[in-house]
Amino acid sequence: MTDIKKYEPLWGAWQVESLIGEGSFGKVYKIRRDEFGKTYYSAVKLISIPQSETDLREVRSEGMDEASIRSYFHALVTDIVQEISIMSEFRGHSNIVSFEDYIVIEKESEIGWDILIRMELLKSLAEDVTERLPTSDDIIKLGIHICHALEICAAHNTIHRDIKPDNIFISRHGDYKLGDFGISRQMERTIADLSKKGTYAYMAPEVFKGEAYGAGVDIYSLGIVMYRLLNNNRMPFLPDFPAVITHRDRETALRRRMSGEALPAIKGINPTLNEIVQIACAFDHQNRFQTPAAMREALKSITTPFTPQLSLHRAVAPVEVKDEARPDVQDKTAEVKPQKNKKDMFFASAVLVASLLSMVIFIGLYANNLISPVIVMSFLVILLVAIVVYLIVNDFSSITKLVVALLAVGIVLGLYVIGLISFAMAMLLMAFLSIAIIITLFANNFSNITRVVLAMALFSIIIFLNLYASGIIGF
Repeated sequence: MTDIKKYEPLWGAWQVESLIGEGSFGKVYKIRRDEFGKTYYSAVKLISIPQSETDLREVRSEGMDEASIRSYFHALVTDIVQEISIMSEFRGHSNIVSFEDYIVIEKESEIGWDILIRMELLKSLAEDVTERLPTSDDIIKLGIHICHALEICAAHNTIHRDIKPDNIFISRHGDYKLGDFGISRQMERTIADLSKKGTYAYMAPEVFKGEAYGAGVDIYSLGIVMYRLLNNNRMPFLPDFPAVITHRDRETALRRRMSGEALPAIKGINPTLNEIVQIACAFDHQNRFQTPAAMREALKSITTPFTPQLSLHRAVAPVEVKDEARPDVQDKTAEVKPQKNKKDMFFASAVLVASLLSMVIFIGLYANNLISPVIVMSFLVILLVAIVVYLIVNDFSSITKLVVALLAVGIVLGLYVIGLISFAMAMLLMAFLSIAIIITLFANNFSNITRVVLAMALFSIIIFLNLYASGIIGF
């Protein structure tokens, strides 16, 4: 590892005072500059490429010659410099760590480079929570400030993708700031680190599984940070404080979260805050706040009753990018396949099958004069009302609600065919259901093919009703 003192004075004026942090990808030092009787402090992050002799041995073991090795690590340095340039675009924003300067120094006697990044001197959230647990008000403030930082990221078409306590900082004025844009992700590309699993504690499910993802991954990670702070510094599914946590506990907790199991409610906190955190941490990205601004407004309204609404957390669809084997983030627009909650899909399928079988049985009984039309109609109406109420109470996904709406279309069609409702009533109900289905299709992330197919199906059913009523066709 490079001795940073050999580069003193840094930038011609700064002296290294002490080591204040050390991580997988470098060290952070407190530096000092004296000028006209005043002392100024800053922080400098030192990153060495390659990080160790192990990195060099790994690439040599793959048969690379010296020129190829140099080209490989030089490309990594270039990518890190590009990430640093992103940091410079955020300079001056109150909730983003202020980047001040950087320098790249090539090593003289070996293949490698040292990158020095100077930034404002701050305390990390990870360090702060070891000294004191923040209050609920502190955590709400943290959420609002980091949401503001993410709004700035969105304006620059940037996804952070590495939000965690180590990358959240606190100023001396108590403001929370987001830092470390992408540098850790670039460093993960070194050969020695490709074999490491790393920590996925704050990672969104779609990133963990290598699926397509968008800006919602940052909202998820922020939600998990807030969940942990509100939950006595315990991640979801871990034993309650003060029980001892084992390695198996951590693995089990991560597996349960990544399988889509609903997070336990946090005990002893404001119900509104609890609900906001649950929305931010939703397994299905469509059910999260779709913009950081929506989450920020929800947190700001914490003192008033809060009811999640369509306009609150689904106002704007995120920019989607494709993640292949979790490389560094590429801010490119790409199609994302909506994730399906297994509980939702099982329920929707079960309801559809059970309801259709019940309809066939009851209509068969009616056709054989075993029950009266009133009983058939009452059963179908009660069935539909019960399903709708259950969906509303349990806040099922748009896919499930669409299936039920299509089931309702079938019920209306059946009621008209067996003569329990008039043609006018059937057309009125079909109009309402068609409007509801079309709104659901276009207000959510369904594909254009799905929209066209269902719209044509609705149109065909309406035509069938008219032809049937006119006596042109029949069963």
